[in-house]
Amino acid sequence: AVPEAPGGTGPATGPFLEACRCVLPVVDSLGVGMMPARADIAGNISRLEAKLQEDTATFVGLWSIVLVEKEAGTHTHNSSCTKGLLWLCRALSMIVGLLRNLHADPALSVSEASDMAYAETLKPYHGWITSSAYYVALKAVPSREGLWTILSEGGADVGAELEALFGTLPPVLEGILGFLDSQGCNFPDKV
Repeated sequence: AVPEAPGGTGPATGPFLEACRCVLPVVDSLGVGMMPARADIAGNISRLEAKLQEDTATFVGLWSIVLVEKEAGTHTHNSSCTKGLLWLCRALSMIVGLLRNLHADPALSVSEASDMAYAETLKPYHGWITSSAYYVALKAVPSREGLWTILSEGGADVGAELEALFGTLPPVLEGILGFLDSQGCNFPDKV
């Protein structure tokens, strides 16, 4: 679980970023086509970690990062932590959606589950070039059986781990996206 930071400053930055890092092996298991998405996710985690390290007292909660950037007028810059947080949440919502789709419907292929999750989360923010590239990458995902084999390595109970993930990460992501929206920072720009 991701605890709330003190002072009403939102989810605690450090624990949130640790939770995000735990999703990276899942992205890795989706194959080489997902490497650009993995690089974006990891880059946004690193960007937010660097901001936290600048001032651990001030940036203990995610809201503080956004509010400080808004006050400075830097929140709209492509290299801002605000945009990094937004894209991190969008990408993680896609990965969680993919896994949720697979978990809910045993008949779906990984590619079908990916297409559905992508359409619901990232596609509205991707232009035709990025969207086309993403669809090519989503066709290179492993089979359902191959993915489950990778995820269950080391004796992991994939079903239990997915249930735990679905119970913890989506509410945090929804809360962050809601906060960003309330601050005018759920930018509709397409990439």
